[in-house]
Amino acid sequence: MRDDDLTAVLDRLDRIARALDVGCTSLGHTYRDEVARVLLETCWEGIALAHGLTLEVAYHDLFGDIDALCAVWAQVAEQTAQVHAVEPAARDAVDTCRTTAAAVEALRAGARAVDDAQLQVTARPRDRHAARDATIAIRRLEATADCLFVDALADDRHGRLDAAMAVLTTVAARAARERAAVARRG
Repeated sequence: MRDDDLTAVLDRLDRIARALDVGCTSLGHTYRDEVARVLLETCWEGIALAHGLTLEVAYHDLFGDIDALCAVWAQVAEQTAQVHAVEPAARDAVDTCRTTAAAVEALRAGARAVDDAQLQVTARPRDRHAARDATIAIRRLEATADCLFVDALADDRHGRLDAAMAVLTTVAARAARERAAVARRG
């Protein structure tokens, strides 16, 4: 992912955050229904933006940019929670954000577990326990991507399924490479 792409996404999320602050503050005053509708639409705009970034990152360098992606999803989840605090209709948006943010965080943890396991395989070639641990870590990473995809199938809004498919494809490719590396060393 190019730095200017990430900067553009972060700038848009900052503008969304400012709009949500103003909207949440004014929600108690006048035009409640209209303000609530706009707040909810703005939440979904942030979610769509995060799904678009997930798609781009997955096809570019998912594991190289996973920290930035986790930060974006955490920010979007925080924004939707802010709206949900004043507008209960934002519950679906909160659920989508929490589920996706947790899955992206789990991908980051899974990738680190695979990296750590591969270091052990490299340090101890032909050690069946190290190879088994690496294989388990790879399977867990794949299972995390599978769960993200299944969640997207159940609720395909705002580019969620496309982003999940990109993640699934990228994780499958990495898993194949990691398995081959274990087989070469084992």
